[in-house]
Amino acid sequence: MVSDQTLRKLIADSEEHWGRPFTTANDIADAVDMSRQGVYGRLEQLAEQGKIQKYKPGQSTIWFDDS
Repeated sequence: MVSDQTLRKLIADSEEHWGRPFTTANDIADAVDMSRQGVYGRLEQLAEQGKIQKYKPGQSTIWFDDS
Protein backbone atom coordinates (compact mmCIF):
# COMPACT_ATOMS: atom_id res chain seq x y z
CA MET A 1 0.00 0.00 0.00
CA VAL A 2 1.21 3.48 -0.84
CA SER A 3 1.78 5.68 2.21
CA ASP A 4 0.09 9.03 2.79
CA GLN A 5 3.57 10.53 2.89
CA THR A 6 4.27 9.28 -0.65
CA LEU A 7 0.98 10.71 -1.93
CA ARG A 8 1.66 14.06 -0.27
CA LYS A 9 5.20 14.16 -1.69
CA LEU A 10 3.91 13.54 -5.21
CA ILE A 11 1.45 16.42 -4.80
CA ALA A 12 4.08 18.73 -3.30
CA ASP A 13 6.44 17.89 -6.18
CA SER A 14 3.80 18.03 -8.94
CA GLU A 15 5.59 20.86 -10.76
CA GLU A 16 8.64 18.61 -11.09
CA HIS A 17 6.62 15.53 -12.11
CA TRP A 18 3.91 17.00 -14.33
CA GLY A 19 5.04 20.56 -15.09
CA ARG A 20 2.20 22.25 -13.23
CA PRO A 21 1.54 23.25 -9.60
CA PHE A 22 -1.26 20.70 -9.17
CA THR A 23 -2.06 17.14 -10.11
CA THR A 24 -4.98 14.78 -10.68
CA ALA A 25 -5.92 11.41 -9.26
CA ASN A 26 -5.18 9.91 -12.68
CA ASP A 27 -1.63 11.27 -12.64
CA ILE A 28 -0.97 9.88 -9.19
CA ALA A 29 -2.63 6.55 -9.97
CA ASP A 30 -0.27 6.10 -12.92
CA ALA A 31 2.75 7.04 -10.80
CA VAL A 32 2.01 4.62 -7.93
CA ASP A 33 0.22 1.82 -9.79
CA MET A 34 -3.11 2.19 -7.96
CA SER A 35 -6.61 2.59 -9.32
CA ARG A 36 -7.85 6.13 -9.85
CA GLN A 37 -10.74 5.42 -7.49
CA GLY A 38 -8.37 4.19 -4.78
CA VAL A 39 -6.16 7.26 -5.12
CA TYR A 40 -9.17 9.60 -5.17
CA GLY A 41 -10.47 8.14 -1.91
CA ARG A 42 -7.11 8.52 -0.22
CA LEU A 43 -6.75 12.10 -1.47
CA GLU A 44 -10.24 12.93 -0.18
CA GLN A 45 -9.19 11.71 3.27
CA LEU A 46 -6.01 13.79 3.18
CA ALA A 47 -8.01 16.86 2.13
CA GLU A 48 -10.54 16.33 4.94
CA GLN A 49 -7.60 16.20 7.38
CA GLY A 50 -6.28 19.50 5.96
CA LYS A 51 -3.06 17.93 4.70
CA ILE A 52 -3.65 18.80 1.03
CA GLN A 53 -6.02 21.07 -0.86
CA LYS A 54 -8.48 20.31 -3.62
CA TYR A 55 -10.30 22.37 -6.20
CA LYS A 56 -13.00 21.22 -8.59
CA PRO A 57 -13.19 23.73 -11.45
CA GLY A 58 -15.34 21.42 -13.60
CA GLN A 59 -15.69 17.68 -13.90
CA SER A 60 -12.13 16.99 -12.78
CA THR A 61 -10.72 17.57 -9.32
CA ILE A 62 -7.24 18.97 -8.96
CA TRP A 63 -5.09 18.43 -5.89
CA PHE A 64 -2.34 20.70 -4.60
CA ASP A 65 -0.25 21.56 -1.57
CA ASP A 66 -0.26 25.21 -0.60
CA SER A 67 1.92 24.88 2.50
